[in-house]
Amino acid sequence: MVPALRLSGLLIGIAVFLPPAPASAYEDLHTLDVGAGYTSLPGTPSSAHSLGVALGYGVGVGDAWSLRGRATLMGGLTETASLSRFASTLSLDAIYLVDIVQLVPILGAGIGVRAGWGDALRLDPSLDAFAGLDYLIDREIYVGAEYRLSWMPLWDVAEVSQLSHTVELRFGWRLER
Repeated sequence: MVPALRLSGLLIGIAVFLPPAPASAYEDLHTLDVGAGYTSLPGTPSSAHSLGVALGYGVGVGDAWSLRGRATLMGGLTETASLSRFASTLSLDAIYLVDIVQLVPILGAGIGVRAGWGDALRLDPSLDAFAGLDYLIDREIYVGAEYRLSWMPLWDVAEVSQLSHTVELRFGWRLER
């Protein structure tokens, strides 16, 4: 009996102090988010690693779809001579999301271009797939995490894979249209 009362008290306390965010559909909103992430280009004999920041802007286009433009700037953590120390990406993503709950799962795909600069500017197209989770703090503010897999079909640096893996944490705002 006592453990049940403690559990009930805990649940009531959570309900009082952390009320769920009211529902609002992404198709009626613009989103703006900033993020920080880690990217790895695995390969042999060494891997390229970078840390970066991202800026994204999205607009809902249906009851379960959103389009997002995304820009990143990354600094390399590798000493591999054939890789640039800095890179940036621009991408356009189509996102499928289930936004009727406070914890919003997202799946998406996108196309982009990766620009690396070191001795010379290098541009490589990419195809992206990603999955993530947004937590709606309230109607306007959310935090999220995302895993992105990018394939660069024209990438020809011998030591590094054509696939990059990115993990990103985001903080965003949902704005009324």
